Amino acid sequence: MNNAVEVEPKSSGGRWSLKTSSSCMEEASSLVPSSSDCEKTDQSEIAMVKTFQGAPLYHWYCTLILMLCYGFGELGHFLIGVTSREMAQDVHFGDVGCVTYDVMVETSAAVRCAEIKNSTWCGNITQNGTRYCEWNYTGQGIEYQVLAGPVFIAIFTVMGLVNGILGDRYNRIQILSVNVMFYSVMTLSSGFADVYWLLALLRFGFGAGESACTPLTSSIVVDLFEPRVRGSAMSFFNWGIYFGYGLAFAIGNYLTDANILGMSWRWCYFFAGGPGMIMAVVLYATVREPQRRLNETEIEKRAGEISIGKRIWETIKIFATSPVILMLL
Repeated sequence: MNNAVEVEPKSSGGRWSLKTSSSCMEEASSLVPSSSDCEKTDQSEIAMVKTFQGAPLYHWYCTLILMLCYGFGELGHFLIGVTSREMAQDVHFGDVGCVTYDVMVETSAAVRCAEIKNSTWCGNITQNGTRYCEWNYTGQGIEYQVLAGPVFIAIFTVMGLVNGILGDRYNRIQILSVNVMFYSVMTLSSGFADVYWLLALLRFGFGAGESACTPLTSSIVVDLFEPRVRGSAMSFFNWGIYFGYGLAFAIGNYLTDANILGMSWRWCYFFAGGPGMIMAVVLYATVREPQRRLNETEIEKRAGEISIGKRIWETIKIFATSPVILMLL
């Protein structure tokens, strides 16, 4: 085998130089891939990444997980409107009136229960000898309005902005996972509530957790997809609200009527909270934080302009001092 390197003295300055033999160069060149080989390798790696609508399937998988997290949040959001009457009758809150307890009989009756304003008449009215009305909680009234409105909206509005600010600075997947787990626990725990104040407290906590879904998931989807497919991705993600809204009526009506183990409406919240907890774990374990479209230097520059605490405080002041916003609550 020929020597790879020869050391030769230079005539001037007594310096030394290295002379590489041709055999060594041939061996070295065989170890370095040519540009054509690199292009072939890159093309093969790209070919291995499966795509849909021009975007990697993994990005669509991430969007599916985000959509489900959003959907289960909307399920808990709208469930209270479907189960309010049974919830009020069990926990005892809100208005009292003449309500139906046998819908099949009432459909063929001449008088509807809601038309009766007297408790005695309500309890005695019959259709072919069968009673179909009772004097009970209607699931409406100021207490229900507080649960459905201010208790949820006030914290949802403020914490939505807070979570958005935190998401601009820190890992959005981690923040979202914690919030999805939190609102799911609040939803499931609502099924155990037996007093009104506890329902209100859990509803308040649920609003705080679900508030992270819209700002964080939307920004993640934007960073996952190029502009040319971003509209399709956002459309797919927004299925979550309709998924949750539709599921709320299906679960709220059928599970309540099933009255499993005599727990009626409570099973709706058990069912709504459980899958959300699973999705929080799946989100944390399988979805990676995408690279932000805004470069890191610009993010740090903007974040350094004003502290997080000050940004949150300024946001809260806007809502606390605005009569219009307070009136809308």
